[in-house]
Amino acid sequence: MLFQLTFCLIGISLAKFTVYSPDELRGLNIPYSYANFGNPAISPKYGKLQYEFLSECAFSGFVESNIALVIDTNIRCYYTDIIISAYNAGATFIIVLDPEYSAAYNMSSLYYNENLYEDFTALLIPTSFYEINLSKYENVWLSYEYDYVKSNSPNVELILSGNREQEYFIVNDLLNIVKNYGLDFNHFNVQMTYLQLSDNPIEDCLYYNLQIYCAYKIPTASGILIIENLLASLTFYNSLPQNDASSINVFLEYLLELYDRCDQNYEINCNYDVISDFGGDRTYDESLILNAQWNKDPDSHLVINGKYFPWFGSIELGYCSSFYEIPSKCPYCSTGCYADIQSMQTCLSNCNNTDCGYSNLHCLEIEETKCYYFMLNDGNCNSVCELEKDCSGVNTDSSSSQDNHGSTTDGGHGNHESSQGNHDSQKDNNNSGQESNNTTSQNNDISVSIILIAVLIPISFCFCGAIVIISVRVIIKKNHKGPTIIQNLRLSPVRYDSSMKIRGDKICVIDLMGIHENDMVIITPCQHVFHPQCIREWLGNHAHNPDRSCPICKTSLREYSF
Repeated sequence: MLFQLTFCLIGISLAKFTVYSPDELRGLNIPYSYANFGNPAISPKYGKLQYEFLSECAFSGFVESNIALVIDTNIRCYYTDIIISAYNAGATFIIVLDPEYSAAYNMSSLYYNENLYEDFTALLIPTSFYEINLSKYENVWLSYEYDYVKSNSPNVELILSGNREQEYFIVNDLLNIVKNYGLDFNHFNVQMTYLQLSDNPIEDCLYYNLQIYCAYKIPTASGILIIENLLASLTFYNSLPQNDASSINVFLEYLLELYDRCDQNYEINCNYDVISDFGGDRTYDESLILNAQWNKDPDSHLVINGKYFPWFGSIELGYCSSFYEIPSKCPYCSTGCYADIQSMQTCLSNCNNTDCGYSNLHCLEIEETKCYYFMLNDGNCNSVCELEKDCSGVNTDSSSSQDNHGSTTDGGHGNHESSQGNHDSQKDNNNSGQESNNTTSQNNDISVSIILIAVLIPISFCFCGAIVIISVRVIIKKNHKGPTIIQNLRLSPVRYDSSMKIRGDKICVIDLMGIHENDMVIITPCQHVFHPQCIREWLGNHAHNPDRSCPICKTSLREYSF
């Protein structure tokens, strides 16, 4: 059984799952929550589900880049240990199964340090949901991405829980936002969060205005000390002049000094000493707790345009992506490509890489369809990929052909009975029969003549046309020294090594498998790399690709064979 130190109440509409294959699962609503470490998947994470049952609290082995790793176990483990071990094995899209899942909470860590910000997204879904809806399919392709909200000037709220270890990284990133983007009081707020119940309310709770406000105790402090420190910080913030653009900067600098100087020392005088150094008073206002936010199990985080955002290391990306018009100072996910992934409607050459989510997956989409490269030949006949091999062998004309054959047979039988009837009639009346035979004979002669004319005239035209064509070809041959022969240039598979010059990521975008040392690959003239069998099938099967173009940059490969 998996467990973690704390959970945090969240809404489940903060991001979105999309199932691409098989068809039966399209539109499936997958319940989930996620880790408040790693990254939020501003750039979409996608892959094929791969189930792994663990007998120990660590994942061993290697995970391909196109895999969404599903982890299950029946032993007691911390989420953090399993997720980090899976990331070290190559997984960047990690799904943990939980038999006691509640969609109201996200995964928190026992600790927070710089190593917890890495390029992975970890999610939690119910074991029962996976077993009922997903486990019976051999190949399931899906993606997940954070669904942020845009505005002209994003609103940011800092929520403090008293977890200084976690808050340090969040505040440090937030200070960078204030300095670089001029975040002001009109779009910024600070608030605290609290726990409503406690096993030891005398030590861990503050009573105010007939209401109880609690916090988790830690080895070095009771819950009441943590709440008093939070109130002291909020009192100092409210004392700062709100018409001064530097006030937010001063408050965040104070918090960083508090975390550095006091660390796990929650004695109120340590906090007061830091407040005094920044020009504040040694006091706190209990009434500020009336505006505090209740959570069943609180953590520290930001709220950007109303969306929960705890992922330190991604805060600048999350803030910039929340603008309608991206500020010029915002970071790029790649050279010449802003990290506003979800606004991309087409494949942009500068954004055609893993860091930029392949232009929100548009670069992996087959033109004029909703079929993606990774869906081809995955064992599922998908309605949007009807021309692929998975949908071959379906003959819709066989039944109609058989019906037509049956009709012809019945018609022949009817003619036979009709002839027999005429023969019996001839026995009864020879004169009538003779006249009938003469008439029939004349009609037959006329029919034969018409058929001969209808057949011979087109044959004559074809014969004459053939003579003309042959004559023209002979004349052309005489006027030329010889025929021009166009030969396809052949690109042969080579064994890959890191010294080879290629463009883009070391990944085959057709099967989404990584390119490794000594793999057999084909490198196109445009310097993109593919597995040999993938590029052969792609160029041979893509009906919407008359130019036999490169799947990545659309350079024509018509003159090349593989």
